[in-house]
Amino acid sequence: MGQGTVTKGSFNISAEIPNTTGLGNYQILAHCLGNDEYAGSWSDPQITVVTDTIITLNIPAQVKASQTVTLQGTLTESDSTPIQGQSIDISLNGFSVNQLVTDENGQFQWEQTFIQVGDNSLEASFPGTAYQLPSSQSADVKVLIPTVLSLQFPTKALANKTIVITGTLFQDKALVPLANQSITLSADGQTIGNALATNQSGVFSLSHAFKKQGIYEIEANFAGNTSFSEAQVKTSLEIDPSGSGRTLVWVLIAIAAIFAVAVTGGFILIRRRKKRSPIQKQPGAQSTPIVQVVSISNKTNGILLKIGFTQIDQAFPDVWGIGDELEITFLLLDRDGIAIAGKPLEIIIGRETLNTVIDGSGTAKIPYTFGQKGEYLIKARYGGPTRDDTALSERRLRIVDYREEIVGLFKDLTTRLREFGVSFAQQATPREIQRAVLHWKEDIPVESLEYSISYFEEADFSTHAVSRDTYKKMYLAQKNISQYEPNKNNNN
Repeated sequence: MGQGTVTKGSFNISAEIPNTTGLGNYQILAHCLGNDEYAGSWSDPQITVVTDTIITLNIPAQVKASQTVTLQGTLTESDSTPIQGQSIDISLNGFSVNQLVTDENGQFQWEQTFIQVGDNSLEASFPGTAYQLPSSQSADVKVLIPTVLSLQFPTKALANKTIVITGTLFQDKALVPLANQSITLSADGQTIGNALATNQSGVFSLSHAFKKQGIYEIEANFAGNTSFSEAQVKTSLEIDPSGSGRTLVWVLIAIAAIFAVAVTGGFILIRRRKKRSPIQKQPGAQSTPIVQVVSISNKTNGILLKIGFTQIDQAFPDVWGIGDELEITFLLLDRDGIAIAGKPLEIIIGRETLNTVIDGSGTAKIPYTFGQKGEYLIKARYGGPTRDDTALSERRLRIVDYREEIVGLFKDLTTRLREFGVSFAQQATPREIQRAVLHWKEDIPVESLEYSISYFEEADFSTHAVSRDTYKKMYLAQKNISQYEPNKNNNN
């Protein structure tokens, strides 16, 4: 492999291990040839041949909050040789969320639900083996708030007659209107009009006349941005020929109908008088049917009245702390998606009735502090000028003591661990439960378990106030564990 000269009792030889050398332990033979003064000698130190490893991740740059996506990765040696049957640890924002094993192609795959809105860090790490060095790879994932689009317009219209296409853009689930967002409208893939901006109520509208008859596919598109996900909605519109070309046809049909009635002796009489004279029925005469023509109009979607809790992130259930002030919002839009402003709104929270007024953006906000634990039914009622213009909305909210809630979450977690197959005594302490999990065959996300136990101990044993922030961390930690799916084949 090389040779050198001994100088002052030492030597340095640079040698390169051939690429064909496999991984493993080897002996290096060093031979000092000797001379007239010194005898020759041998040395055979051990050397271990190892390789670098590389993790490659196939991760989307953006996902929607609460969306479950399939993620993939590959583990290879430095020469791209796949590494089979090795453990890969997956962590999300510092929490261990999964442990995988590479297949014969060095690949691993899992499903991940992203809850925390904003920047998230996902890392896959390989602990290494005797001959394969450890490696890790991280990826940044932007978690966006989901959005939802809606469209409202008549299902049928006449050619060359202007119709109004309106729509709304909201945060999904929370139904918070998104203002000043750009919306594009298209018909059969062709853009119609300029880009539209949503108003304070999340509403956009466009007046447009279609020149040709047919069925059009109307699509609204929101491209999304750094905070909100993209959204699309499609619906059909049928355009009939212009009514002017068919007027003569309907006139002829009407004349024919009148003529037919006249020939058979029938008649239709619709008239209004302040006073009606009694109709004398002649003996033996047949009653003539009176035909009443009623105009029927297609009603659009009803008035929209929604209740929101702006301080409760959509990743969490509708749970709020006793004694903490909560801002409750109300959104009121008419059938065309336009804000109904300046109108009174009746609010019922439990047995208490409140009154507020909708502002110019179609919203109202009230601060409310719940003094007792329990489940509350929050109702909002709007009474319009007619019976058809009324609206009622309801939403349930559970008021809790965060300390008790965290204790309850930990109790649910222990039930889940038993379902996984972890065995521990009924009266086991949290740390005994943790040790039972660590000695189990499966690798449950241990960091999430550590956080869950720490937050439980803080809630159960401390005397200081437990904040909503602690509850949220506990909720996410135990949810990470509850979503874990153990490999049942390894626990027989």
